[in-house]
Formats: sequence, C-alpha cells, structure tokens
Amino acid sequence: GLVAFGVFYGLRRAWREQSLTMRLNEVLLTAGVVVAIVWLYDLTPANPVRRELDTLSVRGLESASPAARWVQIKVAARMWSDAPLFGVGGWGYRYFLGVYLPPEQWRAITSGTANVHNDPMQFLAEFGTVGAGLLLAIWLVLLVPALRLLQRIGGLWQAPPLPVALLVGTFLTLVHSLIDLPFRSPAILWLWLVCLACVPSLLSRAPASGAGNGVARSPH
Repeated sequence: GLVAFGVFYGLRRAWREQSLTMRLNEVLLTAGVVVAIVWLYDLTPANPVRRELDTLSVRGLESASPAARWVQIKVAARMWSDAPLFGVGGWGYRYFLGVYLPPEQWRAITSGTANVHNDPMQFLAEFGTVGAGLLLAIWLVLLVPALRLLQRIGGLWQAPPLPVALLVGTFLTLVHSLIDLPFRSPAILWLWLVCLACVPSLLSRAPASGAGNGVARSPH
C-alpha cells in the first residue's frame, strides 16, 4: 500500500512540472513495472511473496479484526475502569486477564491473547490515563509542528517526498496498532517517534507556498 501511494504521490507531485514526453515516459514505465511484477509473480509459483500471500484467508483476516478481539478489549476496558489513573502496571494485562475474565470464558485465553491487540486500549489498561496521556502528549508535540509546516508549504502534495513518506508510514503504523501490537516493541515505538521528530526539520527546508511570487507565509 505504501509503495502504491508513493507511485501515485510521485506522479501527482511532478506532473505539472514535466513535459508531455516525460509524462508519457513515466506512465509507460509505471505500467511496465506493474506488468513485470505480475508476470514474475505468476511465472515463479515458489516466490516468497506468493508464499506469503497464499497464507492469507478470509478467516485469518477476520481473526485480526477489532470485532474478533472484542473480548480482550472489554477486559482491558474493565482493568482501566478499576485503575483509571495509573493502570494495572506494565504487562499487567497478561497477568490479570484470567482474573477479569469469567471462568466460563477462560477457553478464550489461547496463544496470542497475552496482549489486547489494540495498543491504545492496552496502554490505558496498563499505564492508565496518566501514562497513556503522556504518550499522547509526546505524539501531539511532534505532530502539531509538522502539520503547521505542511499547511505553510501548500499541503501534502507540495511537500518533499521524504517527510511525506515518514508521515504516511507512521500513520499506517498507528492504524495497524488498532488491530495488532506494534507499539509493544520499544524499538518500534522509539523509531516511530524519531521518524515524527524528523518531519518538521525536513519540511522547514521546503519553500513555502507562494514563495516563488514573493508571498511566502510565515511558519507561525
């Protein structure tokens, strides 16, 4: 999905600045790459991409949906309601799951249920409003300057590719965290925050919208 967005973004951003010949070359090149990928995918049945995609199923996708995780989300919500300020502590969810879940539902405790598979809800359950609020505050402190600079330079489609890729990548990771647990890895959480921290610096180097005609806007 990120690659598809990158191709669309690249063509959209450079479209007005290029001649008709360049546009035609880019369209043909993109079409050729897509055809080559599809052909190679079909030609080599044992390729790793095909093996991975063959493991996907409707049943598997349903198990990753928030609806299928509803039991775990409800348990986490009950933990948060009992300890709203500071939560039940790090890794508390896995230890209190059987306590909060009625005995008749213990069969739902299987491999993979040690986490909520909804990171925002697990942060609330384990770190409470204070801990989750501090994480949210860090995110907003990093995001707000980036959004202001993005507006100054004319929006997403006028921004340089690197900060756009960082913003899209971090956003997709955030969406992923609603049905999985990427932020349970400290390495991913730190890298995610570092990527966001880099965006304002990268955007500040881009010319402001209207700078070419002497109407550059203030970043403030």
